Amino acid sequence: MKRGLLVAVLCPAVALGQGIGLGVWADALDLAGTKAYVLDLADDLGAPPEALAELVGFLAEVPDLLPFPLLGGFISVPLPAGALEVEWAVLTDGILRGLGLWPLGGVDLADPPVHVDFGLSAYHLGLSWWGRLDLAVLAVGMGAGLGFSGGGVVPEATSTDPVLADLIAQLPLAGITWSAGGATLAADVELGLPFLRLFVRGGLFFPLFQAPGAWGIRVGGYTGAAGLVIRF
Repeated sequence: MKRGLLVAVLCPAVALGQGIGLGVWADALDLAGTKAYVLDLADDLGAPPEALAELVGFLAEVPDLLPFPLLGGFISVPLPAGALEVEWAVLTDGILRGLGLWPLGGVDLADPPVHVDFGLSAYHLGLSWWGRLDLAVLAVGMGAGLGFSGGGVVPEATSTDPVLADLIAQLPLAGITWSAGGATLAADVELGLPFLRLFVRGGLFFPLFQAPGAWGIRVGGYTGAAGLVIRF
């Protein structure tokens, strides 16, 4: 009798270790080195002092750390103690165009006359162990593991203006990439019934390696996510 009661109590807790979540993820991109690179590049291309001063003022208003959103999800599998979680998130120019956030053929600027488009591919992957305290309609958890983030942007710009076309040709548009991997530490909160909950999580990223590319984009030390999760 006592054994049956113990199993009845523990089974819901074990079952709730399984979960499937979908939502929006965000990695922080460190642009401090990128802003310095842009200023050096403008100087090397012979930008006049007035234009450099305007660029300095513009870059001063850009935060060093910017969140980079991705669409993703996770699968949580229960272990004898805690749960193993695999998370993934991606963002591409195709997704942005499919959501109507960027026109299929790019955009045409009248002044100056420039056609602008881009290719984009970015990812976030994680593997971690989670411990979770479930209180029926509220759950809190903490996780630790490994994370990998990376991506690249391929800008495309053309102009019918000869001066602008020559300037565009001098821009080193290749190498706008970033990649990093390291340890992660995160915490989350889930609110709602087990079969459908809202979740919010935040985490710290401790990079073990960085590959910032020519433009100096690095992966920052913060991550976040929010969405819906089904526990069963």
